[in-house]
Amino acid sequence: MTTQSPDVHSGDGGSARVRGSGESTASMAGPNGTFSPPASAAALAFSLAVVGGVTALCLIAMYAFELDSSAQKVFGPLSDIGSVVWNVLLLPVVIGFGRSVLPRRWGRLIVTITAASTVVSAVSSALLVIGVLSFEESTTLTVAAIFLQAGWLLAVGAGMRPVPGWSVLGRTAEMIGVGFWIGSLLFAVSLLLGWGTMLQWIVMGIALVPGLLSWFGWPVWFYMLGRRITPTPARTSTSAR
Repeated sequence: MTTQSPDVHSGDGGSARVRGSGESTASMAGPNGTFSPPASAAALAFSLAVVGGVTALCLIAMYAFELDSSAQKVFGPLSDIGSVVWNVLLLPVVIGFGRSVLPRRWGRLIVTITAASTVVSAVSSALLVIGVLSFEESTTLTVAAIFLQAGWLLAVGAGMRPVPGWSVLGRTAEMIGVGFWIGSLLFAVSLLLGWGTMLQWIVMGIALVPGLLSWFGWPVWFYMLGRRITPTPARTSTSAR
């Protein structure tokens, strides 16, 4: 994902066809020039949607069927492997979209911090799979990384929202980022309450609503992104006028 020269044929709704090969027909006028994701970015976005969805389902299945079971674990290791793949695939998106959509002044800091946390999360999940890190140690690093990734998504969404043709993706990204932060904050507050009390269960239950919606919102958002940057005949013909 690179920032291309603004040498484009103007299209409708923020779309344009950039002169060059291997590029999608969806471009966006960002703060650092016209950003045209390569066509391969759509495949990456769809891959993240699939991996994210499968990993989330495996994690839910682990808590539902394997947490207190003495049988051989299946869903737990699958979710850990999925976390490794997810973070490896996410890294180029964090760097590519971050550098192109976010202003240089503070965007570089967000990209650097998020990229570093993504690498740490991938490594910690891999070390959990091979038994070097405990579940608690790896989960702590993973949750911290997701918290920072949610901040990156929120910032990217704020950059996309005012751009014609990208506003829906931008607003969705903002809602996912804010939802995860609200869910995390409420969950942290619940831990300060009396353990096992009715009040704690109520606060935890409230925290799960935005938290789970945001969690499953990630793969949905990447599916939407893949659809947005996939070249289509309609978009191509419009931008060629």
